[in-house]
Amino acid sequence: MKKIKNLLSIFVILASLTFVSCENEPLDQTLLNNTNTGGGIIDGGVPNNGNFKVKIDGEWFTPANIAGLKVMPNSVNLQPFPSYTILGASDSGKFVSIQFYYTTTFNLITGFSTTSNNIATIAYSPNGNLPDDQIQLYVSVNAADPFSTTGSVNLNNNATQQLLNGTFQTTVYLLDDNGNVIGSKSLTEGTLTNFPYTIE
Repeated sequence: MKKIKNLLSIFVILASLTFVSCENEPLDQTLLNNTNTGGGIIDGGVPNNGNFKVKIDGEWFTPANIAGLKVMPNSVNLQPFPSYTILGASDSGKFVSIQFYYTTTFNLITGFSTTSNNIATIAYSPNGNLPDDQIQLYVSVNAADPFSTTGSVNLNNNATQQLLNGTFQTTVYLLDDNGNVIGSKSLTEGTLTNFPYTIE
C-alpha cells in the first residue's frame, strides 16, 4: 500500500511542477514497473473492470490498473482542503491521472482559471516506462493560453463506500524545454464508474 501512495504522490508532484517548470519531469520507471505476479496490478491498486475509461484522440484507453487516494489536511501536509488523485495505468506505462482539491463541489474545470477555485489537473503519458529523457508528459494547462479552460471533470462522491462516479474530458498539452506547446491530445468520453479510493 505504501508503494501505491508513493506512486500517486509522484503524479501529484508531476502535475504541480508543470505549473512552475518548463521541463517535463521524469517519472520513476521502477514505480510503474512495480507489479504483482497476479495480473499486473500496481501494488495496492485494483484491476480495472471498466471503472476507468477514456478516449485519447478517438481511441479507447481502458487501463489495466487503477488507484485512487484522498489525502486529508493535517499538520504535516498543510493542505487547506482534502485532495484527490485518480490514476489509471497500463502495464506498459501509459497512464492518465486526475488531481484536484475538494472545496465545495465535485464539478471542476481544467486549465489554470483565475475565476474559480474548483480546478482539476489531468495528466497523460503514453510512455511512462521509458528512460527519463524520453518520457512525454501532457498536462491540461495550455501554456500558450494558460488561463483558458481546457475541459471539465464532473463527479459524484459516495463518501460512505469511498466511490467516485462521473465523467471527464479535456485537451492535454506537451511542452518543449522552453515551455512552448509542441503537441496536444484530446481526452473525451472519460468515465469513472464506482471508482474506489482510499483515505490517508
